[in-house]
Amino acid sequence: AAVDLRVQPMVFGNNVTCPQADNDGQLKRTALITGKGAMLEVKAAVLWPFVASGQPFTVAIENGAVLRDGRPLSLGELSNSRIEEWLSFAVYDNLVDGQQYTVNGTVSFDNGHSWHGLMPLRLTPRKLL
Repeated sequence: AAVDLRVQPMVFGNNVTCPQADNDGQLKRTALITGKGAMLEVKAAVLWPFVASGQPFTVAIENGAVLRDGRPLSLGELSNSRIEEWLSFAVYDNLVDGQQYTVNGTVSFDNGHSWHGLMPLRLTPRKLL
């Protein structure tokens, strides 16, 4: 009898978050942290399935700034189950006010040959608020 085997893509339930953003994704200038900007983070009991230190991890704004370019996951990030990257004032200032942006977090299990995405974060800068 024939067996139909299919490989389904792995879906990561974790996502990139921003504590300074409102629940609807609005990121107001007044909510940014002085001298730093906005914190982008991934945190969970398990960051993603098969997580290990040394795995390249990228955080980037779709069609825009790369905030972390494949820097390997550190032992500290792994043991704290938390990755933090700053969206600086310089990057924020280059975003168009009122336009929605997608922030992606991606991990590689094969040293950068292929990338797997977490659930994206959608942010809308509100520079006058």
